[in-house]
Amino acid sequence: MFDTPLITTARSIKAFLQRLDADSLIKFGRNFYYSVFLKDTGHNFIRKRINGEIYKLVPSLALSADEYEPHLMSWLKEYLSSGDTFWDIGANWGLISLPAARIVGMSGQVLAIEPSPANLAWLKRHTVLNQCENIITTIKAAVCELDSGLVSLSLLDNGNSPSNSLMFSGSTNEQSPSVSQQIEVPAISLDSLLTKQERSPKLVKIDVEGAELKVLKGATRLLSSDKPPIIILAVHPFWQATPEDSQEIVRILKNAGYKILNRQSCCIEILEYDEYLCLPLGL
Repeated sequence: MFDTPLITTARSIKAFLQRLDADSLIKFGRNFYYSVFLKDTGHNFIRKRINGEIYKLVPSLALSADEYEPHLMSWLKEYLSSGDTFWDIGANWGLISLPAARIVGMSGQVLAIEPSPANLAWLKRHTVLNQCENIITTIKAAVCELDSGLVSLSLLDNGNSPSNSLMFSGSTNEQSPSVSQQIEVPAISLDSLLTKQERSPKLVKIDVEGAELKVLKGATRLLSSDKPPIIILAVHPFWQATPEDSQEIVRILKNAGYKILNRQSCCIEILEYDEYLCLPLGL
């Protein structure tokens, strides 16, 4: 186990060497730090402060930023309460699911859905390390417009990436990053989840690297339910199938009675690369 003082020391040494333009020493130090001090045994961990909260994480995340999506954290704190249900679509390593679990508490529920096996393994480790097993339920699946079957998922960096996507296979778009592997993963829709879960969500976070329209096409019943959820939507226009995808997303949400706010709390109708807060009628 390695605590934050070690990380702080490593960063200070790196900053000192950068001032000296000692690139060769920086490279040697980085390799030594990762291969010796932060070698992931599958059981060890680091304690890291993110957005002011301490979490136990896999050693590979030791040098990641101390601040993570602060505007998302602000939305979670504003709209989630103890006992609520939160769905994390594209949960990645759990850096949104973990703070959500602390907010909803033991009487609440977090459903964390992640298709990449490598990311899912870290997500499950983080759930256990932070003693959230009774709050966070993990599901291996790609959320899209399909209720069942398999879909092709493109992996980056063998899957340990926040940018794996359903949108990188074949000629879906011209700006796809370099894919290391294609795998088949179970498909599920938000409407299918709604029928299988005992509790409907208060808030849903969707971050699926260009497949946003696919997710919303599979959420007709959820969006038109008696208590439609608040949605935090990450939009990636450059990875969507067509330039019209973002317009269709706006149309679906507006037809369901949602207003779309940017991080400055302004109502918008044109989606760019960013995260948006989508509020149902009455909020």
